[in-house]
Amino acid sequence: MGRCGMTKTIAIQMDHPSRLNPASDTTMALIEAGQKHGFVFYHYQTEGLQYANNGQCLARAKPITVDLGKIPYYAEGADIPLDLRTVDLILIRQDPPFDMDYVATSYVLEQLAAQGVRVLNGPRAVRVGDHKIPQEPFADLMPPTLITRDAAAIRAFWHQHGEIVIKPLYGHGGQQVFHLTRDADNLSSLLELFGAYQKAPLIAQQFLPQVRTCDTRILLLNGDVLGVLGRRPQAGQIRSNLASGGTAEATTLTAPQQKIVARLAPWLRQQKIYLAGVDVIGDYLTEINVTSPTGFRAVDKLNGWAGDNTCAAKFWHNMVW
Repeated sequence: MGRCGMTKTIAIQMDHPSRLNPASDTTMALIEAGQKHGFVFYHYQTEGLQYANNGQCLARAKPITVDLGKIPYYAEGADIPLDLRTVDLILIRQDPPFDMDYVATSYVLEQLAAQGVRVLNGPRAVRVGDHKIPQEPFADLMPPTLITRDAAAIRAFWHQHGEIVIKPLYGHGGQQVFHLTRDADNLSSLLELFGAYQKAPLIAQQFLPQVRTCDTRILLLNGDVLGVLGRRPQAGQIRSNLASGGTAEATTLTAPQQKIVARLAPWLRQQKIYLAGVDVIGDYLTEINVTSPTGFRAVDKLNGWAGDNTCAAKFWHNMVW
């Protein structure tokens, strides 16, 4: 059974499986692939966590099995109080928003990690390595970026760079992404709209015209390239995320993109980020996704990978327990 060894018990912090798309979801692919090694899986949501000051951490969890070739594609058992100190691995596969519930849970998981429980990705790295905030070692790889709630600062940034993209700092899946051209007249209205519905900062970046053609998602497993995915936006759009209507296409890394990976790899390993989704537009790094990176199923389909060659199979095969 390769490096996976004997039976393992794995708890996954995730959104409820009823909310997921079985045709594209990475978490479900991970469960299905792990079952082939005899792994036992439980899933739980953050509202079911209990943490006591004696170190005990219980999750209201359900056992889950997955068969993506069937309808329904998953089956789950009854709730049990699962002591997370006893599991072999906790996978964080919960989608943003990156809110206070998410932050509080990361502290609980960090306490478990300190007790010797393996948590991936590392909870501290997930909390402090937010995927849209430029990490200091890599600021030179990114386009000009501003994070703020200050309307005057955003306006000055727009005037400086001419065309910008503005979006919520803690959004995901291409939601609420706006492109402002040099002659746009709706910035004030847009900022009012953001302010009415959220108090979190916004992120503004210089617009990169290459995004109209394609951006690149690079899946890194322990710092090594697992797969590469081109994402082409719909005609007239700039959002290339597959969840927002983008189309997956085969691509290869350019020499500058390979240099980006080489820069990131040792940092990812040091931060205990086992799986990362790196987004690149042209030769610029735009995001490092460490919360619940996706793209496994699309990469498999583009490459014709099946069985032991899938991204999910490699995820488990390359894990050293």
